[in-house]
Amino acid sequence: MNNADLQARAKEIENLVASNELNQATKRLMDLVTDFSDSKSRKRDVINIRASYTDLNDEQRRFGKTDDMKIEMRKLREQILEFAELIVEEYQLIKEDIPNREDSDYCQPEPFTVPTDIDVLEKVDKIDETKTEYELDKDRFINERKSVINSTYSTVF
Repeated sequence: MNNADLQARAKEIENLVASNELNQATKRLMDLVTDFSDSKSRKRDVINIRASYTDLNDEQRRFGKTDDMKIEMRKLREQILEFAELIVEEYQLIKEDIPNREDSDYCQPEPFTVPTDIDVLEKVDKIDETKTEYELDKDRFINERKSVINSTYSTVF
């Protein structure tokens, strides 16, 4: 997805609202959010916009067009347009913060090095430093038991 696609889709939503095709406009707004926003709150917001349209449409079918209904539909149209603009602005801000992949060291993996025995021993020493007194006593006990077993085993044969 790129900025040109985003702009075209936002313009499509604007045209749908202008032609009073709010059913399609809310669906396309949901698609826009799905494709261009990772924000869970934005996804919930667009679901609420779609639900508001569905509720108003149901109410309009039951009671016909009233002055209050016209006001609510006008508010909904404004909300759809503002929300589409918000998604465009947020997407552009995010893209500005992310450097291009062609930039110097961006996304360059660090070279993999095979750990040497010294590296492994240093890590083991660090692990021992972080053990509690109980864990150290436990390790000493286990090592003593192993040495007793090994000495017993060697004296038998």
